[in-house]
Amino acid sequence: MWRTARGILSKSNERWPRNKQPETQDLSTEKLAEWAERHAESASSVDRLARRWVSRVIAGLLALQAASLVAMNVARLARFDWESELADVMLSTAALDAVLIALFLLPLAFGDLIAAGGMWLERSWAWLWAMILQGMLLIFCLSSYAVNQRSNDIYFLMLTCIVLVLYLNTNDVRLAFTSRQSTYR
Repeated sequence: MWRTARGILSKSNERWPRNKQPETQDLSTEKLAEWAERHAESASSVDRLARRWVSRVIAGLLALQAASLVAMNVARLARFDWESELADVMLSTAALDAVLIALFLLPLAFGDLIAAGGMWLERSWAWLWAMILQGMLLIFCLSSYAVNQRSNDIYFLMLTCIVLVLYLNTNDVRLAFTSRQSTYR
């Protein structure tokens, strides 16, 4: 047996001719391409899982916002004695305001549910739909604030809209939906 590294090297050089020595690392282009493809597949699966997680969180937040819109309208409409309100010739201004706000907010709650379903199914149109709905809800909240109809549910609705707009505009969410749009074209 060999006792020194020099002896091992000299013995291995004798066994292999100089022009046909084995490579210590096989770095052929085929092997590198295979390695890159294998790691790209695992990275894309991680990327898909991250995209799915982000879209599911947004879908949950949109569904929560839709449920809170419905609950706010039901609570606002339940405050009135509708038998006496309907017995009069015309509704009181408070009841009329509650009905008009419900007629505006309930379709937006339905739109939130549609956007939540689109986000859950990872549809590319859902991001734009959710942003449009949040813009409409913020305009409603700011106009309600401007006409001194400052109730706690308007503040809560403003907070949910702002959180959703900020989350929809994060880099991960925008990349998830813009890269998906470019793959479908």
